[in-house]
Amino acid sequence: MPPKKWREIAPFVWREVNGKERLAAQVIEGRPVRFSVDEYSPLVVWDRLPWWRSTLWLKPLSQGAFVILLLTIAAWPVTSAMRRFAGIPKPLPTADQRVYLPLRLAALVGIVVPTLWIQTITPVMTFTANSKTIDFQIIIVSLLTLVAYVGGLLIALLNAWFAWKSRGWASRLWSVVLILSFAVLAWIAWIFKLLSFSTEF
Repeated sequence: MPPKKWREIAPFVWREVNGKERLAAQVIEGRPVRFSVDEYSPLVVWDRLPWWRSTLWLKPLSQGAFVILLLTIAAWPVTSAMRRFAGIPKPLPTADQRVYLPLRLAALVGIVVPTLWIQTITPVMTFTANSKTIDFQIIIVSLLTLVAYVGGLLIALLNAWFAWKSRGWASRLWSVVLILSFAVLAWIAWIFKLLSFSTEF
């Protein structure tokens, strides 16, 4: 579908070229703070976000965070395969290595969570959600979000403590990267109310 073209017909009011639809912005102290169009205005408006909620910087940071989580998950089978190829038996985990499994599980759940949110929210946005089950689904996905990002952040902090105590510089650097990745995703989940356990977003 080609993009629509608009022509300004009044201050902060536009009409679709060769159409009847209008787009208007609400202005406070000379600054547009929200806008909507005729078709959606009774139900949907778009607000100007403060900088700390802006996707201009949150989007690339979240993409980088997901890449880090994917690499963390990928290292799991790769390390195991290399150990088998080299004939190195799997050692008994030490106290600091026991954090690896929950850290990778948190990363795995963290990768899946966005898909679960899309599957949960899409019926709500298209008004096809089952009111009897949607609240339960949101609670479950919110719980998984809490476990993946907030729980993952706590585990990453514990992992960093072990890393800076007894590991090499590569492991220390990666532990910091993991903390930042989980922190970014936890921040996004918090500010966009994905941890509210309710239908209010």
